[in-house]
Amino acid sequence: MAERRPYSLAARLALITAIWSAAALLVTGVILAGLFRSDAEREFDARIEADLVNLVRDAAGRPAGEPALPVEPLGPLFREPFSGWAWQVRRGDAIVAQSGSLGPLVGGVMEPLLAPGTRPADFVAPGGIASRGAARPILLGGGSEPLIFAVARPRAEIDATLSYFSTLMLYSLAVFGAVMFAASLFLTRIMLAPVTRLEEAVRRMRDGETAPLDGRWPREIMPVIGELKDLNAHIDRLIERSRNQTSDLAHALKTPLSIMRQAAEQAPAETAEPLIAQLDRIGHSLDWHLTRRRLAGPHYGRVNVHDVTEDVLFAMSRLFEGRGLDFKSRVETNAHFIGDEEDLHEMLGNLIENACKWANGSVTVAGAVSGGALHIRIDDDGPGIPDNVAEAVFGRGTRLDETAPGHGHGLAIVRDISGLYGGAVDIGASASGGASIRLTLPGAEAAAPA
Repeated sequence: MAERRPYSLAARLALITAIWSAAALLVTGVILAGLFRSDAEREFDARIEADLVNLVRDAAGRPAGEPALPVEPLGPLFREPFSGWAWQVRRGDAIVAQSGSLGPLVGGVMEPLLAPGTRPADFVAPGGIASRGAARPILLGGGSEPLIFAVARPRAEIDATLSYFSTLMLYSLAVFGAVMFAASLFLTRIMLAPVTRLEEAVRRMRDGETAPLDGRWPREIMPVIGELKDLNAHIDRLIERSRNQTSDLAHALKTPLSIMRQAAEQAPAETAEPLIAQLDRIGHSLDWHLTRRRLAGPHYGRVNVHDVTEDVLFAMSRLFEGRGLDFKSRVETNAHFIGDEEDLHEMLGNLIENACKWANGSVTVAGAVSGGALHIRIDDDGPGIPDNVAEAVFGRGTRLDETAPGHGHGLAIVRDISGLYGGAVDIGASASGGASIRLTLPGAEAAAPA
């Protein structure tokens, strides 16, 4: 089962912001909708109360309290049948007058619009119309019994206002939420910029730049900066001490092994051969383990590949002086290896020496940086290496020709060192038919001069 990748800080902040913003906007929307509904209903009720006042005013002053009202005292809207706009005047259970929307007054007895004393409230008017209305008992001058005045308006009028406000509020809150979320992402990017800068500084420190952690940092990042500086200094001290101990051990064992080998060479052949073989095995094993110990903590820096190649080629030209080999260097002068200079010497030395052993007349070294990787190719014009054994030659102690000098450890050491840096080494055929060894390592180009 694939391991679940953790959320980044930016993703976590974005998720928290989105959840918090959605919750805040939801609560805000509910509160605003409730406040607007209350305010709209108060205004609507005020209009109903005003209709009641106007209806009572038109009915007041009539003889014997009889309301001789105009045809439609509250306007033409109250004439539309089953529109929800309605008024009614009753004396007890008998209807004295009513709006045209409620139909003609027949016999004076009809269903009352609202119960007396009803404050503004929702109800269903005749015809199944959702309405809101109020009713008041009023004793007119000269009357012996109060009249019940009732007025209603369609609920759709207020519902349309609430729907329009809700839609407008929804769009407004959505736009506000999107702007707020975008602003939070922008602020998150600004707040996390020091983390990105710290990542870049650590990468530059790994690439060998000096003092990449210097400069101004936020107060919260400063403890991390201090710890990184201390850790880097501690690693450098450990590496230096390890290298010194490795060098001391190598020098301490080199002389005794040389003396023992010389003594073994003077012994009879039947005794000398197995003894020399065992001493060589000890020496090779010692070289291997000392190399591993030294590689336990590589020191990263920017190493000029061209300069190291020239040093190695010069040494090989002296070592194989009697062979008359033609050495060619096509390494770009601005190509740099990101790692330890001694490791690059070790790898190039083994590869070029191996090429010299098999070359007929020429050895060519080419190198360049591409895509953040250093690519080095060593070509010779020797017999080459068959494809079916190309991988086998990287085995420790493997030699294609037992008569050739060496012990078969060089290519294995190169593969181990390159693997330590995440690099690779492989073998192909050169243009002249010989071997072409390709080495890939971390690299960088030198900055162009200003």
